Amino acid sequence: MGTGKWRTLLAVCVLALCAACAETSAQPADPAAPHVACAVPTKDPAIRENPVTRDPAVIQFVATLQERGISVKSKNPSGLVFLLVPGHVYKLSGGETFIHPYPTEARAIEEVPRAVAGVEDPRIQYIDTPHFYRCDSLIVGSHGKNKPVLRDLMSLCGPQFAGY
Repeated sequence: MGTGKWRTLLAVCVLALCAACAETSAQPADPAAPHVACAVPTKDPAIRENPVTRDPAVIQFVATLQERGISVKSKNPSGLVFLLVPGHVYKLSGGETFIHPYPTEARAIEEVPRAVAGVEDPRIQYIDTPHFYRCDSLIVGSHGKNKPVLRDLMSLCGPQFAGY
């Protein structure tokens, strides 16, 4: 089999895997199976642009983190499927932080039990130790053990409501 045929076969396999992953990540067929997200990277900034990054509460939160000397880099849309509103992932010094803005503080407070259930769901596997906070109208989830970052999140948001 020639090189061109192998490349075509590989491309078809990758597309089939991503299509299958997209179907299963929306609704896992087996409730006992771990949730796995599938993402296809893109170089088109218009596709990667997430309206969450333009939310005034998110902009203010990110600016406050940066003022405290924390490196913050925008990554991609959040894949936390157990939260009701879209979010965005930011790379912070020593870990990743997921920011989900709610229209009001009251809606964010209503979301806390759902977030707790999601964090405690054994089917969801985390890259590193999860920590979840409510900061006014934001639900903020952070992965990692960077003590200065966790200390700043606690200072801004109060004690974590979920995680370990």
